[in-house]
Amino acid sequence: MISTPDRKSEILATLFSAYGQAEDAKRLAAYTMALKDIPEDVLMKACSLILYSKKFLPAVCEILEACRELIGEVSGNRVKTWAEAWKEICDKMESVSVYGKLEWSTPEIKMAVEAYGWRNLCAAPAKDWTTVESQVRRYYENACQRNLQKKNIDYVLKNIRGAELIGLLPGEKKKLTGGKKSE
Repeated sequence: MISTPDRKSEILATLFSAYGQAEDAKRLAAYTMALKDIPEDVLMKACSLILYSKKFLPAVCEILEACRELIGEVSGNRVKTWAEAWKEICDKMESVSVYGKLEWSTPEIKMAVEAYGWRNLCAAPAKDWTTVESQVRRYYENACQRNLQKKNIDYVLKNIRGAELIGLLPGEKKKLTGGKKSE
C-alpha cells in the first residue's frame, strides 16, 4: 500500500467525523501535516485504537503516543507499567547482591534505580518500604516522562531540514563551527 498525504488525510478525516469535528478543515490539515511521517498502516491502527479508548478528539501528541504504544507492543520495546517495573526491581533485589552486576530491561528502570541508589534500595529497612516504593515510583515516572520528552524532541529535530549538519541531533558526526565542518 502506497502512503499518500490524501490517504492519511482520509484516515484522520474519519477520526474527526467520529468525534463530530468533520467540518474543522484547518485542524484536519494541521493534524495531517504534523503526522506526515507516521506510516499509514500505523496511523490507521492508532486511530482505531483511539476510537475505542478516547471520549474526545485527541490532540496530535495523543495520536503519536498511540502510534508509539502500538509499535512498542509489537516490537517488545514498550514502556513498562509501574507494577511491572517494581516487580523487576524486587526480583533483582532477591537474585543479585548489593555489589552484583545489574542489567535492566528498560532505561527507565535503570534511571529510577540509579536515582534512588541500588545500595540504598537494598539496605532500606522493612518499616520504610512503603516510602521507598513511593520514592522509586516517582523516579520511575520522571524517567518515563524524560524519555518521552526526548523522543518528542528527536522526532521534531529529525523533521528539521539540515538538523544533522548543525549538530542538533545526538550522535551526529558533522557539526558546523565558525563556518568550518569538524568531525
